[in-house]
Amino acid sequence: MKTTLNLPADLLHAIKQRALREGRRLADIAVELMRQGLAQSVPPSRPGKSKIVIQANGLPVVHCAANAPASDMTAEALIALEQESLTTEDMQRLGLAL
Repeated sequence: MKTTLNLPADLLHAIKQRALREGRRLADIAVELMRQGLAQSVPPSRPGKSKIVIQANGLPVVHCAANAPASDMTAEALIALEQESLTTEDMQRLGLAL
């Protein structure tokens, strides 16, 4: 997919220099650097909110406070809660009373 980015001149120059040194395309270097940056970045945490981290294998891990309600729930209870939430969303989309 093609896109246009407005990059600071010094950043573009550094990427071009790396591409020349490594004998690679500028686009390939830019993609690699963006992937590395995204893999390392951690979204700022908000007080009272859980933090979701996507692992290298693509699966999410939710970090939450030790006293979060989900820490005491069984897998069956969590699945039931998820199903209830999905059903509620479906009903709202259909305009049906809850």
